[in-house]
This record gives sequence, C-alpha cells and structure tokens, in this order.
Amino acid sequence: MNADLRRLIDAFRTTQDTAIDFLHCQLGIPLPTSGLDWALNGHLAIRDLTRATHYAGFQLQPHGYGIDVIHPEFRIDFDYGPAGQIDCFDIWRLALHRHHLLNDTPPVGPYDDIDAWVDDSLSCGELIVVADTYDAFYQDPTRLRCPADLPCSG
Repeated sequence: MNADLRRLIDAFRTTQDTAIDFLHCQLGIPLPTSGLDWALNGHLAIRDLTRATHYAGFQLQPHGYGIDVIHPEFRIDFDYGPAGQIDCFDIWRLALHRHHLLNDTPPVGPYDDIDAWVDDSLSCGELIVVADTYDAFYQDPTRLRCPADLPCSG
C-alpha cells in the first residue's frame, strides 16, 4: 500500500474509532444496525440528546448515513456501512479528513492522488470493497472493528 495512503487510513480509522466510542459509549447513542437505521433513528437520538444536554465544546451534525463530529480533540465525518459497519470509509471522507488534519481552507481537494492510491490498493487486494453500498465504501482488512468489540457493548 502507498505509504501516504497507509498514514491517511490509519489517521482516519484511529479518529473514527475515537468518535464511535465517544458517540456510543460516552454519549450513549444507540449503535445503528445499518446505515438506514442511522438515517431513520440516529438523527432522532442526536436531536433528543441535544434537547437534554448542553454540549461541552462539541458539535454533532448527522447527515444521511453518517455524522460529522466536531470535538475539541478531534474532527471526523464518516458514514455507517450498509450492515452497520463502523470501520468503513470512502475516498471523499479520506480527502476531507486530510483537509481537516492540514487545517486547510475550502475547498477540499484535489484528491486524485487518494483516488489513484485506493485504486492501486484495491487491485492488490489491500482494501476490501464493502458490499451493498450506494457509494463505494472500503475497509482496510488490517483495521477492521466489529460493533460487538466496543468497550460499552454487551
């Protein structure tokens, strides 16, 4: 795998894991069983949480199958996978994450480099394509995380 892509995926996945733990373990937002479940119920859970809690320096901006988490210690925008995956990403989310890490100004991009790196990694079998995705979602088989592995599950 391209070294720059490896660093970017590792940074994204580490932040994604932190956000997942924050949302579902610390804030107690129910873990969705699918991206559609998130779209139907996760948004409502965040709205209810917003009404009941004063946010201490963080913002939660749900959208479609995902959420943008703006926290004093991290920022990430990610989607839940079609089967509730908590470890998938797409090229746009990687580019956006790099944009945030660099404290860059709008617009995000260009990100043809990330697109090419992902294509190369797919052709070498270094990334997995997530089945049944509307947009192309990927997983890094070295960074898979099962929802049952969350510290607050079970």
